[in-house]
Order: sequence, then C-alpha cells, then structure tokens
Amino acid sequence: MVKYNSYNYQCSGSYGVLTTILMTAYSDGITAAGSSFAGMGISALPTVFVYGFVRTGLSEELFFRGFLLKTISSRWGFAAGNTIQTVFFGALHGIPFGIATHNILVTIMLTLLPGAFGWYQGWLNEKRCGESIVPSWLLHGTINTIVACLSL
Repeated sequence: MVKYNSYNYQCSGSYGVLTTILMTAYSDGITAAGSSFAGMGISALPTVFVYGFVRTGLSEELFFRGFLLKTISSRWGFAAGNTIQTVFFGALHGIPFGIATHNILVTIMLTLLPGAFGWYQGWLNEKRCGESIVPSWLLHGTINTIVACLSL
C-alpha cells in the first residue's frame, strides 16, 4: 500500500523550487531538457506529459530505483544500494550543467540537490511504499512536467 502524504509533496516542491532558483541564477543561459518546449503554448501539453512522465520520469526511475537500487541492495543492503544510486543520479543531473557552465557551484549544487532527492525517492519506495517505484515515478514525473510547463 502506498503511503503518500503532504510531506512528500512538500519535499518535492522544495526540491523543485531550489533547483529552479539555482538553474536560473547560475546557468548563464544553459537550458534543461524541458526548455525545449519554450514558447510552444498549451498545444504542447500532451508532449510535455509524455516527456515528464515517460521519457524522463519513468525511464530514470526504472533504472535508478528499479534496477540499480534493487540490484545493489539485494547484494549489499539498502544503505549501500540507496547511496550508490544517489551518487549516480546526482552526477547524471549535475555534471552536464557543470560542464556546460564551467561553474563549480552549479556542478556541486545540481549534483547534491538531485542526489538528495534521489536518496529520498529510494527511501520512499523501499521503506514507506512497499518497494514500489510508483511513488518516485509520480514525484519525478510531476516535477519534470511542472518544470517543462514553466517554459510553455
């Protein structure tokens, strides 16, 4: 049974706000993948949902929380599995922005924030929601969709 409450929404909202502030303040015109919808208007909404929930949300959750976390956890325990998937998830998000901006603060912050959120998603799935990736998929998809909608 999925245990999902307002705390989950507060965490995801805080993550989204902090990440948006950092990207806006320090990215020097570098855009996120969701920015490809800039100026397309409401007609792009179906594509934005597919992007947010399938292309990024589902694919990343299947790999990081569904495969990586579960595979490593089954061998070395939850703490190791969640830590390792966190490091890779954070690096996947922060390092490209760091390379594009040549800004160490951007690299660090946009690695740590998604990493921390990835850790939370792993904990949520495995410890609160019966080992299902559905909760983190819904959070991830919602955040990506909202960020992409901000570009419309």
